[in-house]
Amino acid sequence: MSEYAEVGSFELSGVDASAAGEDEVVLVADGDVVHVQGRERTTLQVEGEPVDVAVAELVYVLTAGSLVALSVDGRGSRGWSVDLSGEDVEAVAAIPDSDVVCVLTPSSLIGVDRERGSRRWSTERPYADIEGEDDLAAGDEHVLYGTWTFVTGFDASGEQVLDETLDSAVVDVGWTDGVVVAALKTGKLVGLDVADGSVSWETEISARAVASGGATEAFVQTDDGVLRVSSDGSYEPVDDLTPGTVYPARSGALACVYRDGMLSVYRRRIDPDTVEAVLETSTVEPGSDVEVRVRSDLERAATVRVDATVDDAVLDEDGVAVDVPAGGEGVATFRVEEVERVDETTVTVAVNDVEVVEETVGVERPTPSADDISCTFDLDQVDGSTVEGTVVVENDGETSPRLRVVEDDVDLGIVGPGEAATASVSAPFVPGEPVERTVASETGERVATATSTLGDGRTTVTVEQTVDDEFLFVDVTVSNGTDATATDELVVFGLGALDPVEREVTCVAGATWTLSLAVPGHVAASLDGNTVRAQLDGSAANDSVELALDDAFADADAGVGDAASASQTGVSATVDRSLSADTVAATERFQEYVAIELDRDVHDLTLVLDGEEHAVGSASAGIERRLERKHAVAVDGQHRVEGGRVVADGNDAGEFDAATASVVDGEIAARTTVECGDSRVHVDGEIENRTGDYVDVVGVRVDRLGTWDLRLGDALAPGEVVVWAGDVAPSETDVTAAESALGVTVEFGDPEAPAEFQSLAPVERASTDGLADRLEAAVGEGTRVRDEYSNVALELTNVGDRVERDLELSAAGDVVNDVVYVPERIDELAPGETAVHPIDVKPAGESLSLDVTVHGGEQTARIELEGPVAPGDGEWDASHRDAWRARWVGGSADDAVSYPEHVATDYERTR
Repeated sequence: MSEYAEVGSFELSGVDASAAGEDEVVLVADGDVVHVQGRERTTLQVEGEPVDVAVAELVYVLTAGSLVALSVDGRGSRGWSVDLSGEDVEAVAAIPDSDVVCVLTPSSLIGVDRERGSRRWSTERPYADIEGEDDLAAGDEHVLYGTWTFVTGFDASGEQVLDETLDSAVVDVGWTDGVVVAALKTGKLVGLDVADGSVSWETEISARAVASGGATEAFVQTDDGVLRVSSDGSYEPVDDLTPGTVYPARSGALACVYRDGMLSVYRRRIDPDTVEAVLETSTVEPGSDVEVRVRSDLERAATVRVDATVDDAVLDEDGVAVDVPAGGEGVATFRVEEVERVDETTVTVAVNDVEVVEETVGVERPTPSADDISCTFDLDQVDGSTVEGTVVVENDGETSPRLRVVEDDVDLGIVGPGEAATASVSAPFVPGEPVERTVASETGERVATATSTLGDGRTTVTVEQTVDDEFLFVDVTVSNGTDATATDELVVFGLGALDPVEREVTCVAGATWTLSLAVPGHVAASLDGNTVRAQLDGSAANDSVELALDDAFADADAGVGDAASASQTGVSATVDRSLSADTVAATERFQEYVAIELDRDVHDLTLVLDGEEHAVGSASAGIERRLERKHAVAVDGQHRVEGGRVVADGNDAGEFDAATASVVDGEIAARTTVECGDSRVHVDGEIENRTGDYVDVVGVRVDRLGTWDLRLGDALAPGEVVVWAGDVAPSETDVTAAESALGVTVEFGDPEAPAEFQSLAPVERASTDGLADRLEAAVGEGTRVRDEYSNVALELTNVGDRVERDLELSAAGDVVNDVVYVPERIDELAPGETAVHPIDVKPAGESLSLDVTVHGGEQTARIELEGPVAPGDGEWDASHRDAWRARWVGGSADDAVSYPEHVATDYERTR
């Protein structure tokens, strides 16, 4: 049996701070304090931005101005608060098995009474003049403080009991069973006896973090996973945890793993023989729950898998993981989706694949009241002679019946209390006649009805002719007089060799749709007196016109002459060109449609626009060729889609006019670009709120590349722009630099039912594809440059979509403190992960600069770091760090999105 089982997971923007309780973990993520205990997760309400967090009986949240004690009941009621204004607080830790929580400031360590919130003691912070990464941890009635190469310890009364200097700078410290476990920069893990400060043991383990454990073990994070380290220095790997940063509880019964925006929660498994399972359900019915209570007398919390089956019934799940606290109980719940018409059935329960319960229970059939079920019915589309609509049924009662729409025999399934179900239905369309739908239970009892009417309006067709010097124009107009969108198939006859002309028509309520057919004069000459008839196949609406051409085309070239001449010049084309919308928003995608029909077969049909040729291929007489492409325009005003001509086997066969779209401000504007490189396909985007209200931008989907959630898109202010970027490995997409543009869909508005804005992204070949494109360099918060104990924290984030392997980082220059600085090798850096490379420096003057060489694979690049040095008589603060810069020398170009005025895809032949 594996050691750990995953009991839950949820999205998390990142982890800024953490604390471990005996059987719980508390995390600070993007300003929120999240308490995790098994599958239970609570977000605690905190005033102010959390700096750090600790946990014991309560959760202790440190903000810039206070220390607040919160319960985990509900959303975190306040126990007490300590004013720390002006203290410039840095960290907090709760000492186990004591009544003290400790706060670290630049000059002191403060002990606070955990029960009352009063200050108990204050002592001078050791090595306060040293700038560097600090670590505060607690365990076994002590608090530990590590900085530079020093490890100090204090007991719960504030007395210093440990002060040791190690051979290398300290990465992190933890505690187990009277032993301080310290991870060093040189790749060693050492154990210090707290009684006399002696080194009890040391081992070659390169650790990234140490978490204090219980009485017998601490947890150590390495690049290869997690180790359980005992107080004697022995260790073993922890199995069954996914790769990522691990945040274990002190008991080890609970562990959280963070990776790529997701936090997974694990529980240690227990033997099924040590638990008792009790079936709490005596009857079942559709929509009811089967509950199994699992009890344990063990001294540690863990997880069991509970499987349940019910004869003659279907459950929503076969098995679930149940979180069982130490000496407590957990509940497994299964929902009954269907049950046959029987009086009783058998429930079987297994724990960790061992059958423990088999009981007979009764079966009930819920009978809903007509007062509990409500129904609405809306007709929203006319499809030819059929009207289509949506039925919405809501259950305001307490039973969970199975319902159906009677007239259409549509099964709505089980509708539980407070739930709703929808169904799409249809009926013959008779203008002005109401359509009724009835909802019934599975026993046939009718519980709700609803009626909808579309009014007296109909869909009509008109046909008109216009003659000029060269062409006969036949305009067919469909007018939708109904209150819903109308769809139908239009057929036009009476145009000789062009018959029949067919089009699919979609027309919104109250609008018109027009098909314009241009017939060359030499073809139209033979149509004089013909009756042109247009009809909608579904609704049977029709109209006709008798062509009266007189002698308009009497002198038109009818193609008479020698065979060679006729074969070269006698081909004529009927071209229908239209846009999907007359008015569009800036950067909004719209369609261009071109339909071409010839009067004879050709081998090579070409569309010529703006001097560019678009090959169509061969075409047969009388068979329509349909093309379409997509456009997006970034600039407001009138945009002209140029006209063009049709060339058949090298000769002109017809022309079509330009079309114009009016471009206006929309609710949002989306500017997206795609660059294709050898190692990544990179997407840059900007989304602008052009409304006068706040708008939530939920996410962006780029066709054939993927979907990105926009965490920074929440509550976008009027005129505000959210910038985003993403990367996809070339092996995971068929997109190449040969593409012209890709479709983009932005979801915005209500996160539960977002609206969609569709745009286009131009595709180009990436100008570079090196380390500077795949790794983002920044100066981290651990940077402090003031005196001889100074540190610059270089952060490298993998912004690509592949794992970066064997990265070698080495800083050079006179300012690098070679006595303690250690070059680093990063074995793996997964997409989205950030590695922090600390560089020990010796400041000189008012500013400082140094270079870091990054070598990966066959590529080498250089990062330049530069920034100010805090004055010797002053303090280092955030303004100094904000002035520091990291940049790739000769790396990527400006990140700003450069979106063209007009983007268009290539023509695509659809028929």
